[in-house]
Amino acid sequence: MAIDATLTGNLLTAPVTKMAPTKDGQKSVVELRVMAAYYREEAGENGKTRYVQDDKKTFPVQVSIWGEQLGAQAMKILKTGASVTCTGTLFASPYTDGNGQPQAGLSLMASTVKLGLSRVDEVVYREKAAE
Repeated sequence: MAIDATLTGNLLTAPVTKMAPTKDGQKSVVELRVMAAYYREEAGENGKTRYVQDDKKTFPVQVSIWGEQLGAQAMKILKTGASVTCTGTLFASPYTDGNGQPQAGLSLMASTVKLGLSRVDEVVYREKAAE
């Protein structure tokens, strides 16, 4: 069963391109690993609200980009630690960890990936394409 979802978090690793078998032959797929962080509100100093990461609700999600153009842009722009918002189809994908223990897992097949601006210092735009 699939769920449409939006995932916001930071890249745990730089994007990688892998080849995946399809009915039409091999296809290039870009993969990301995003830490889906959950923050809870807490009362801070002077009555200000602060947000604290809840480690029990924070977990990694495997993200795959099958769109060729979107994948190429992700490879070009995204780096480890980048803040991203990925939208797409979410699937349960259980796995076995290095100790042979079954683990719950999630993977997202992304249709959009947006860069968060929290760690961006500069943006350079390319020229408009000739019509």
